[in-house]
Parts: sequence; C-alpha cells; structure tokens
Amino acid sequence: MFGQRGRRRIGLCIRRRCWCRYINYAHSSDTFQRYSQAMAEHGQAEQKKLLDFLRIVGKLKHLKRTGWVRRQVTEPETVAGHMYRMSVMALVAAGRAQVDQVRAVKMALVHDLAEALVGDLTPHCGVSADDKHARELAALEGIVAHVDEAAACEIMALFLEYEAHATREACFVHDLDKLDMVLQADEYEAAQGCDLQEFFDSTRDVFRTDDMRALNAELRRQREQRRAGDGGAAGEPAAAPGTGSD
Repeated sequence: MFGQRGRRRIGLCIRRRCWCRYINYAHSSDTFQRYSQAMAEHGQAEQKKLLDFLRIVGKLKHLKRTGWVRRQVTEPETVAGHMYRMSVMALVAAGRAQVDQVRAVKMALVHDLAEALVGDLTPHCGVSADDKHARELAALEGIVAHVDEAAACEIMALFLEYEAHATREACFVHDLDKLDMVLQADEYEAAQGCDLQEFFDSTRDVFRTDDMRALNAELRRQREQRRAGDGGAAGEPAAAPGTGSD
C-alpha cells in the first residue's frame, strides 16, 4: 500500500512522536519532583511550627500558679493542672448549666494559654487589669502564629470571648475558674493544715451561674464542717478586697 519512501516517513513520524512523548514525560516528571520536594519542605516547616507550639504549651505543665507560690503551699499546682480540671468540669457540668459543652471545654483549655509566655499574673504582681490583658493578648498572638490560620483564629476568638464575658459560655468558664481555685484552696487546707481564707473571701459573691453557686455553697459548707471538726473557725470573716487570683 505504501512505497518504501512512504514507510520511511511513517517510521520517522512515529519515532519523532515517541521522542516528543519522552521529552514531555521527562519534563512533567521533573516538574512533579520539584513540586513534591516543595510540598515536603512545606510540610516539614509546618511540622516544625506545630512542635514549637506544643513546646510552648508544655511550659504550662511546669508553671506553678502564683497564688499558691505566694502562700508557700507544698507542691503548688501548675497552670496546666488548673486548666485540666477546669476542662473536665466543663465537660460534666455544661449540660446542667445549659451552655455549649464543646465551646466551654475549648475555652477552658485555652483561657490561660498566654501564661506560657507572660507567667501567671495576679493582682499581687503589681500589674493592672488592662496591662495584664494587653500582655496576654500579645503573647497569645505570638503563640498562635505557630498553628494554621483556622486554629489560630479559633483560639484567639475563644480567648477574647472569655476575657469579655461575652457569652453564657464565657461566664460559665469564669465560674469554673473561681470554683477550681477555691476547691484547690480547700484541698490544700485539708492536706497541709494551712489557712487560705483570702481565696474564699475574694470569691464570696462572684459566681454567676446557678449550678456553680450551688457547688460553691456546698464546698463552703463542707469546709466549715471540716474546720469545726478540726477545732478551727466555723464561720468565714468578712471579705477582704483585692485578694483574687485572676
């Protein structure tokens, strides 16, 4: 059907086509390799940032809460320990308080996250409330720079919501913060024989949610009963201003 010349042309065309395909494949393969390398480097950078974030968070496991250090209690709790029990409290009490459980747990987990960099600032540190908020906000912005944008935005939003008492969840978590503090104070008193009355004075009328008011009242009743049995004072003196731990 084809002459010798025609068959040569067809063969030449086939070889050229194969060669072009080989060149295109080699080019696309090289591009893919460069893309894969870039993605691997990006992934490695993101992993490094996440590990940096986790190392910052890990500092809270060793940061002792200022109020207990100031009162020289033995083995004072850490900020991480405080936030852990708060988070469990949110998990089990949110339903009764009719607040969003997941949001409350998340808020409890991040509300003191900035302390990993600025420390546990209390009124006894000589720092105003406005200065404390500014320091913590700046620290938190630096901390969340190590995570992806979605996580960073969520953490910042939760912190600001908590600081502003902007929602029922925020008020609920503030109550958890105070309840955990007085519960811890009661535990120290019972175990170490110390008097931490100032922590009970500063939180006498701060609870906003019914459930936390009830728990606070029951805790104080048990404390008075224990103190009476130990030969201590059965009642609580008038509140002393400016002794809160926030």
